[in-house]
Amino acid sequence: MTSWDNLLNEVKKRFVSSKELNKTCEHNYILEVENSLNLSLPRELKNIYLSSNGQMGNEEGIFEIDSSYGKPSRIRFLTLDDVVCLYNKLSTDEMYSSIFNNNFLPIAVNNIESPIDVLCYDLKSGEMILLWLLVWDLFNPVEWQIEKKKIADNLSDFLKRQLDLYCT
Repeated sequence: MTSWDNLLNEVKKRFVSSKELNKTCEHNYILEVENSLNLSLPRELKNIYLSSNGQMGNEEGIFEIDSSYGKPSRIRFLTLDDVVCLYNKLSTDEMYSSIFNNNFLPIAVNNIESPIDVLCYDLKSGEMILLWLLVWDLFNPVEWQIEKKKIADNLSDFLKRQLDLYCT
């Protein structure tokens, strides 16, 4: 079993319906997404999307991270449609240009409409990056208020840490 499969088993044990995942994603759709974003998803991430195309609804997410407030927060696993939408939003918004680069692929977020905590897969290094995008003070520069933080060396490590959180 993969780290993803193990994590899903734990999620299903603990949460009956609030964290349901969508059905599988077609390989052709993954290719369409890759073409539209002009990038290639790594095999491990493709396999995850082939098993489930993100999380249903806007309920609390399956991933737990330390939020920008310094408290644990649950972020929602994005569908590929939401990945495209958020990637395009972050890559074209000047406010985030100092922190977001085109190698970051968002895969989970606290709120798709106004993202604060965004989990990204770094396509160049394979690292998992958390972006904190809370901009609340109009008198201070944006770059003083946003931050990026490496939270795992790779996707597999991230999933194993998530599994550990569910098991403790």
